[in-house]
Amino acid sequence: MPEPLNITRLEEILKSLGFHEAKEYVDFPIVPGADGADTFWTRGSDLLQVSWSTGEIEPPPEYILRYAKQYKPGHPPDLEEKGELLTEETLMAFLKKAGVI
Repeated sequence: MPEPLNITRLEEILKSLGFHEAKEYVDFPIVPGADGADTFWTRGSDLLQVSWSTGEIEPPPEYILRYAKQYKPGHPPDLEEKGELLTEETLMAFLKKAGVI
């Protein structure tokens, strides 16, 4: 079974791609939970949300990925994906679909 993504690896990946915590949009851009997190990231005017739970405490695992190119408050994301287990491979495939990498 693939390994679920953890917050440390998520930060490494996104910071290497030029993202930073979206403090200009939310007071708490990284909110860790018992078995996952809700996170918001920006790069220029783009906004990325990565939220997930591993399912270790409360099954099943699930994730939500949202990306908005040139984000405007109140507008829907350009790309959204929901699934079960968030892995590094899942994140990278989403970022590729979004045109980030």
